[in-house]
Amino acid sequence: MEKNTNSEIENKIDNDEVQNGTEYRFVRETIIDKKTRFKRGLLKVIANFILILVVCVVTCFIFINFINSREKHKDEQIASDTGNENKNTTIEGNSGNEDTGSKSTDDKTGEATTKKDEVETTSEFTEEEKIEKAIANSIIVFKGYNDGNVNTFAGVVLSKSGAIVAVTSIHNVLEAETISGEVGGLVDIPTNVIAKDDELQIAFIKINKDDIEDREIIEKITVPTISNVTATEIGTNIKFCGWIENSGMTLLNGKVLSQGITENITDISYNKYMIDVSVSNITDGFVFDGSGNFIAMSVLNENEAGKMNVIDLNGFKTELYSVINRGYATRLGIIGQKVTMEIENLVGEELPDGMYVTEVKMDSPAYKAGIMVGDIIYKINTTSVENLTDIRKYLDSKQKGDVVTVYLYRNMGTRYNTYTIPVELDERK
Repeated sequence: MEKNTNSEIENKIDNDEVQNGTEYRFVRETIIDKKTRFKRGLLKVIANFILILVVCVVTCFIFINFINSREKHKDEQIASDTGNENKNTTIEGNSGNEDTGSKSTDDKTGEATTKKDEVETTSEFTEEEKIEKAIANSIIVFKGYNDGNVNTFAGVVLSKSGAIVAVTSIHNVLEAETISGEVGGLVDIPTNVIAKDDELQIAFIKINKDDIEDREIIEKITVPTISNVTATEIGTNIKFCGWIENSGMTLLNGKVLSQGITENITDISYNKYMIDVSVSNITDGFVFDGSGNFIAMSVLNENEAGKMNVIDLNGFKTELYSVINRGYATRLGIIGQKVTMEIENLVGEELPDGMYVTEVKMDSPAYKAGIMVGDIIYKINTTSVENLTDIRKYLDSKQKGDVVTVYLYRNMGTRYNTYTIPVELDERK
């Protein structure tokens, strides 16, 4: 029997341990560790899947509860509305009748029938009747009181957005201490004059909506559109609405007899019409076209009794609405005429081009600034001036308190010198 020496045995042991160690590492790395990693990866995937599943379940649960809650709330609201409707029906049905169900049905049917009848009645109006009704609803009757005397007059509503604003002739408000309005059967409604335009001879009267508790009255008021027609043809049908003493507000049909561009003594250009309405005791009048648009305010013809001269408002539409929006009209405080051959003949000499000042209002901005009768204004700031219409259009873009520079010629005996005068604007009163 062969005996190994100690050194051989030790070498063999060492070789066996090395061999055994190499085999073990191979098995661990290729079999055991791989299985472990696979198991761990599988467990991680399963855990993530379970987590996602839980999140989905919770989300679905919340969503279903939300839908159910909305449906429940909707059902409760329907039930509440139904209950209120039944309650109202019962109250109507108990009015003078014990059979609530039968009475309720009859009341509903009656109400529906009434509304239907109203629609049918309205639809029975002709187009002309509808226009006449709209015109009538745009007129407000006013009363001016002064020392126990009462002056009844009328105005046309131009706005009811912020407040109810109507335009009327200025002579109606000049001497009135207090003015009240009559709208929709309500009387003695407080009013106040917000602006007077002595150049156009019109005034603006305001009624606060808060002074009319019944909202339906305000809704029935019609605000007519100011016509864009700058020249109405002769023979055109018009509607004249005026206040006639002892008869009240009267709507009359008429025709335009003549028309033309005319200038009054204040040198304001406007369209002037004569209509064939001939009625005595007319104090105020307003003209509408065939579509119900507001054309003009009327002025008594001094040359022909009962005939009406009608001054078109189209050219002043922007100014009218500016006054309503601002609550005042800016003024310079002068009246004048365009320099023409007739003016030169009256003055007795040749004049520079511009507007010849014929009047300066007392205590007006022009008066305080030193503008005088006989001055010839040819420019305001950078705007050329020939007549009073030019000045009004320019001032419409200004506010009270604004300072404008007036350029003018002034007669210094033998010649006309040029001057620049600053003027602080105020409002027409």
